[in-house]
Amino acid sequence: MNKTRRFRLMSALIATVFLLGAAIFGAVVMQGELARAASTVQHYEYFTPDGSLFVYDIDNGFSLVKQVSLPTANVRGVSANAKTHMLYVSYGGDGGGHGTGSLLAYNLLNDTIVWNKNYSFGIDSMDITPDGQHIYMPDGEAAYDATWHEIDATSGNVLATISIGTGYAAHNTLVNSSGTHVYMGALNYNYLVEVNTADNKIIQRIGPLTSGGVRPFTINRAETLAFTTTTGFIGFDVSSITTGKKLYTVAPAGFVAPAGSNAPAHGITLSPDEKTVYIVDGQYSYVHVYDVSGLPANPPVHLADIKLQQPFVGNEVPCGYDCTHEGWILYTADGRYVLVGDSGDVIDAATRKTVMHLQELQNTRKYLEVDWSNGSPIYATSRMSVNFGTSLAPNDSFTPVATATSPGITPTSTTPTPTTPLSGAVVAQDNFTRANQTYWGTTLAGSTWGGDANNSSAFSIVSNKGQVSGGANPYSAVLGPAESNADVLMSGSMSSYSNANIGALLRWTDTNNWYKAYISGTTLVIQKKVNGTTTTLSTKNFTATAGTSYTIRFDAVGSTLSAKVWQTGTTEPTNWISTVTDTSFTSGFCGIRIQLQSGISASFTSFVAKAL
Repeated sequence: MNKTRRFRLMSALIATVFLLGAAIFGAVVMQGELARAASTVQHYEYFTPDGSLFVYDIDNGFSLVKQVSLPTANVRGVSANAKTHMLYVSYGGDGGGHGTGSLLAYNLLNDTIVWNKNYSFGIDSMDITPDGQHIYMPDGEAAYDATWHEIDATSGNVLATISIGTGYAAHNTLVNSSGTHVYMGALNYNYLVEVNTADNKIIQRIGPLTSGGVRPFTINRAETLAFTTTTGFIGFDVSSITTGKKLYTVAPAGFVAPAGSNAPAHGITLSPDEKTVYIVDGQYSYVHVYDVSGLPANPPVHLADIKLQQPFVGNEVPCGYDCTHEGWILYTADGRYVLVGDSGDVIDAATRKTVMHLQELQNTRKYLEVDWSNGSPIYATSRMSVNFGTSLAPNDSFTPVATATSPGITPTSTTPTPTTPLSGAVVAQDNFTRANQTYWGTTLAGSTWGGDANNSSAFSIVSNKGQVSGGANPYSAVLGPAESNADVLMSGSMSSYSNANIGALLRWTDTNNWYKAYISGTTLVIQKKVNGTTTTLSTKNFTATAGTSYTIRFDAVGSTLSAKVWQTGTTEPTNWISTVTDTSFTSGFCGIRIQLQSGISASFTSFVAKAL
């Protein structure tokens, strides 16, 4: 046995003894000083879609804290460090035909860009050492040159170059908790490569793995087990880092990747207590859950298959390349929630149920957690793992935990914080007040329009109004989380009602499945579309004049659908104009739907959706 593996075995034994002792100590003091410390910690999730930084408060129903514009087109990776208060975003080309890339350094304390470095090579998903001094950057999956660069995190300058072979697509990176090892994954190489950060020499190649290349992966704190997803396979491998050999291959029954599929399981996360693994299933829009507490002696045990409320369909917007919603997944550092990137689902880890939808999470797979106390970051997770983050100091009392018997602070509550909106709570709104632009983009509250609103050129913002023009098609625009019982209030006008109409959407899942209440110029109609077949549920007389703004209110409560309409600026009618019952849909998104003809345009000034 070589020295590295003897050292790893000894380290694992020491870590186990330490964790057992710490767990006993934690159980004793958890109700004392550490419990009081917990109340001062704020947990924030940082999303980095193209051109923006969004910060959400985990403890307060994932409410939006701030939105910052960044010059970051085609984001490929994000890293943060609590000690240096810095966040880094890699963006631009990932090599080859996509060109070269850049790295932006952002100060979390004062919300300023410290530096923005352009490189002569591509970039991809990097990671930073715990001391905040070194970044290991793959030069991009499209470069196919098997190269990572060690970068000085204080300046962005390249310090060294590491090659793991020839022709491999350098893609994902994870640095261990002590900063001594970095793990490198290439999406066309079926070994996970471990490198010593002291001399940038390869320690070992872990595998061979099940399929043709390493996709998202993570490892445990003791650095004895690696969990890897692979190209073309729904499932994951468990490997021994101690021996460098694969131990188990795990696949959910009944979920088989079609021949030729690329990354059907693009995402894996290990719980903070290291007992549970969630994996993404982009092919069927599920996440699969496994108990891994019996490792390494016993294989993972299947626990659940969770159907996502928002499937992996469509593309991230804006986006220059690799835009498909293929997925990502990450626990929160306290173990309460599992966040599904490119879907937007937030899953309660205790109940394994989706409790809410985040629009910005649906529009990115680049995100991580930064926790604050007394006005300063104290902990930052990796994008690849919540167990390998950076603390402010080695003896900090804050350590991410999942159970009250683990070392660290007490969770803020013994039960998950409810994140479903309260009755009457606004879940989405827009007054379209922003710069003129193509598409409807992002609201001032930080939510991004979905449906056709951000991929059809018919949509634009003009003079602080949401415009739809230049097409002869039906269009959908949706905003906010999926809701069961909801109220939509929207105001807008049409230049003509000749075979054209505008209306409010409820329980929308896609262009072929929705409820709509619309005005046609002569009527108020409640309609449904089920699997592409349209059915009129109600028609009531209502005269609308072209060029005049009208307000439509549309409610869905259980099986009851209710609608009313009035001229904007006048008093809202007390009674509903139309009420019907239908059971075709129980949940979906809120929005606006427009039927246009050539030469006709629609204009909107307000949209509000509430949970009921």
